[in-house]
Amino acid sequence: MSQLQLQTVAFDSSLIERLCCSKQHSLFALLDSCDEPMVLSKVCDLGSNAVSLYRGNAERELMMIAPYLINVRRVEFEWIVEKLDGTPWGYFVSTPRGITLTALRKHFRKFLLVEGPQGEELYFRFYDPRVIVDFLESATPEERDLFFGPIDTIFVNQQDGLIAVKRSSLVRP
Repeated sequence: MSQLQLQTVAFDSSLIERLCCSKQHSLFALLDSCDEPMVLSKVCDLGSNAVSLYRGNAERELMMIAPYLINVRRVEFEWIVEKLDGTPWGYFVSTPRGITLTALRKHFRKFLLVEGPQGEELYFRFYDPRVIVDFLESATPEERDLFFGPIDTIFVNQQDGLIAVKRSSLVRP
């Protein structure tokens, strides 16, 4: 089994520049509206720069607690840092430039439902920052590769600071 190495990253203005203004990468955020009511109103303001991971009836019926994916530019980054810091709002993901919001949504939708011990369908809250690091640490290398898909780095705000989980941070024996 491979280990996951986590790297703490300073959460400052230089990070904003590198992530929001990169010509090689795009920055997205998975926002969990379940514990943060401000998310839904922000998502509505963003229009086509934000999408629910749910579709159909679930999108309509669960909109107040749904996970959302947004394109992050400087203004969204600053809103997240200013308004949501200290709450379990979600996390950032960095992808190579050219990965679209639609493509990333399609990728993440594959992980919304999982099979429970009795074969029942359960929602997997991978978009919750309290869940993702534990999942990645306990997943097999194949499961991690599948989850990362087009993602280069996942940035999760934890008590110790911003944690960067990079696809390349997997250490294989």
